[in-house]
Amino acid sequence: MADSHLTRELLRAVARGDVAPRILDEIGTSHLMTLCDHCREEIEAFRKEEMGDAAGNGYDAAMVTMELVLLYLRQDRTADVKRAAEEMVPIFHAQDVHREALAALVLFQDAARREELTVRKVHEIAAYLREARGNPGLRFHQK
Repeated sequence: MADSHLTRELLRAVARGDVAPRILDEIGTSHLMTLCDHCREEIEAFRKEEMGDAAGNGYDAAMVTMELVLLYLRQDRTADVKRAAEEMVPIFHAQDVHREALAALVLFQDAARREELTVRKVHEIAAYLREARGNPGLRFHQK
């Protein structure tokens, strides 16, 4: 495992659907992120690329950030969860995210600030955003 590294190419393949997301668990993503500066740098660079590619599309940018937050949550990287959440909402104020979706993102951000964000909550908000993307009238209901 010492010679394994995450690369932006692998992350791009997962994002495109060319590679199943479970590969990240199988290669020990959490372990690599904890011990490998190169892997952390690759994930951060990938996130920045994806955020840039998603400019003008708040939903895509939200999904990229949520995937990264899931990694951070699984590794108990609270400070990184908070930072990603803080960076997220201002971007969406300026993009094409409707009011209900923005409210869901604010709840996401608030939960991160209070250190109450869970993997389940991230999945719940991500599922809502996927549905709301084509349905601006869809209301967010917190479970």
